[in-house]
Amino acid sequence: MSKPARVLWLPAAVMLLIFLFSSQSYEQQTIKKPLADWLGSGSISRHLSGLTIHYGSQTVDGKTEGSAAVAEFLLRKCAHLLEYAILGFCLIWAIRTFLKPGLPKAAAAAVFASAGYASLDEFHQLFVKDRGPHPEDVLLDTTGALIGLLCYIGWEKLKARRMKAGSGGDRRTL
Repeated sequence: MSKPARVLWLPAAVMLLIFLFSSQSYEQQTIKKPLADWLGSGSISRHLSGLTIHYGSQTVDGKTEGSAAVAEFLLRKCAHLLEYAILGFCLIWAIRTFLKPGLPKAAAAAVFASAGYASLDEFHQLFVKDRGPHPEDVLLDTTGALIGLLCYIGWEKLKARRMKAGSGGDRRTL
């Protein structure tokens, strides 16, 4: 398979993984027990137990639910950022590889596609046991996609600098 063909499949593979994770019930995904074991009663656990997080209509209270609930919530939200950062990176890479638009148009297309997919993913969670849509997650996911776009732009700049250095321009190494 050629490099452009592989690049095209990356966003589809990431979208499939997101869909599969979103298709699992909360019970299938929970990691509270291992987190509670790992956190124990140390200082991190004590700090997390003192936190109360309000996220849309959801509240996670460390005092009543424990430090593992707070840690799991924070990890889940970090996972949203990470998976959509990867999606945003892969989307802009595929768009630039196949359609060859300028960076602003490719970035806009990647952000809109990521936000659209995040919206569909939240709708999909209406039909998953113990899950539900959270509009705040669409915003979080879109923020993740923007992080992925920034990583792509940095990657492109790094490649351009290396090409310039290799073509007799700036001979400094990175």
